[in-house]
Amino acid sequence: MSNKLKNDSYFVFKKKIYNIKFFFIKRNKIIADFKDLDSIDFIQKIEIKKKQTGLSYIPKNTEQKVQSEKVNLNDISVYNLRNKSVLLNSNALYSAENNTLYYEKWHNENENAICVYNSQDIICHNQNKVKFRHNVSKIKFEEALFLGCAFPTNYFHFFLEMVSRSAYIESIPNGNKLPLLLSQKVLHIESFKKIIEIFFKDYNVVYLDDNYLYEVQNLWYVTSPNTVLPNIRLGHKFEAKHTKIRAESINYLREKCINFFDSKNTTKETFSKIFIKRKSEVRSYNQEEIEKCASNYGFKSVYFEDLNFEEQNITLQNAAYLVGPTGAAWTNLIFAKSGAKGLIWAGSNWGSSSMFSTIAEIVNFDLNYIIFESRSAIYHEDFNLDVDVFEQNLIKLLNL
Repeated sequence: MSNKLKNDSYFVFKKKIYNIKFFFIKRNKIIADFKDLDSIDFIQKIEIKKKQTGLSYIPKNTEQKVQSEKVNLNDISVYNLRNKSVLLNSNALYSAENNTLYYEKWHNENENAICVYNSQDIICHNQNKVKFRHNVSKIKFEEALFLGCAFPTNYFHFFLEMVSRSAYIESIPNGNKLPLLLSQKVLHIESFKKIIEIFFKDYNVVYLDDNYLYEVQNLWYVTSPNTVLPNIRLGHKFEAKHTKIRAESINYLREKCINFFDSKNTTKETFSKIFIKRKSEVRSYNQEEIEKCASNYGFKSVYFEDLNFEEQNITLQNAAYLVGPTGAAWTNLIFAKSGAKGLIWAGSNWGSSSMFSTIAEIVNFDLNYIIFESRSAIYHEDFNLDVDVFEQNLIKLLNL
């Protein structure tokens, strides 16, 4: 029996067991059919942009020229749906009527076996079945707007994947007056609160406990202009084709924020050379050693998590050089000064993950990579960066 059939049989069996247990235990998880959004029944579908060819820019080092790969950008659409429930920590919608979870499909057909859409709510899935958290809220909405986001507390996903959809709300009748459903967790992050002020100031934002499903009788759902595969099967590597970012979307986010802060006439001390220092223990490495080397070349250390959103914006607009390990802080490349340069390092197990290199090319930022050999297939493993290798690349970056 093939692995696919084994997996499908397992889910069918678990679903039967679940239906039996439902009468005896609290229903907080469910196994359902798993289908892409294209197969959902809708009242209306507003097509904003059709599928088109775009470019994903492959990570390069200081000695390589920029190379790109053609990618198929998804269409951008607004769906008007009847009686669907939203999972606030996902790009998925649930239909209780046919027990199906619908998700935005961001990969090609021949990648079904390796592409993973797990999130805080989506526990696991194969090609046909999914297991997800299923605590139904008593709060229901007659009409609402949902933009979707796999990881709403991650800066990159929140900004590029969800906030970017705000550009298309005007296509929805009275869209700015509809309740906009967001996870209340975003309120715990100061920079996210500022982003919401910039992009959703005139909207009716409703913050909800993301431990629950919320049913909406008349739901409006906007698909994302930027799609970066959330996860991949362990042992496989991300490829350039898994990053699909629209230049027009990056420019929209950039201009809206820069114009907002320009109107404030805010001043802040800035530096020409910045070393991104991290407090997080995720992907811990010999940071102090690398920082000391960078400081010898005039780099000032900055904790981006200590800066508010305005300070992050201004810092990038004034930096000529930026160096640091891969991480969500590099999302700020959106605001980078044209012609600036950077050095980023990542493990070989990340493959050709192209989200930051693509943003960099769009804003005319010369981003260079140090790819070190990973010890395992685990993406967030601790590592040690060779100081000599770092210094050699830094010298090339600075043209010394």
